[in-house]
Amino acid sequence: MPTSPGVCSVQERQEEITFKGCMANVTVTRCEGTCISAASFNTITQQMDAHCGCCRPLHSHEQQLELPCPDPSAPGQWLVLTLQVFSRCECSSVACGD
Repeated sequence: MPTSPGVCSVQERQEEITFKGCMANVTVTRCEGTCISAASFNTITQQMDAHCGCCRPLHSHEQQLELPCPDPSAPGQWLVLTLQVFSRCECSSVACGD
């Protein structure tokens, strides 16, 4: 049964990736959740004004993960993958497209 989305926040999940031929399970982050959106009629411009709330990263950092495969370009070393990790998310208001 699907659950309703919660407030905008950082969510972690396991994902199977393939990087330079190496398959591995890694933990990835994403910003997910509900943000307020609204639309109203502007009597001055005689047009609709719409503003959408997007759940977006506020703070992030790079993290290097050592994968369980040898690096083909650096003999004797493990393959390293650099990920962007979200540490904080927020609702950001933007104009909605048509």
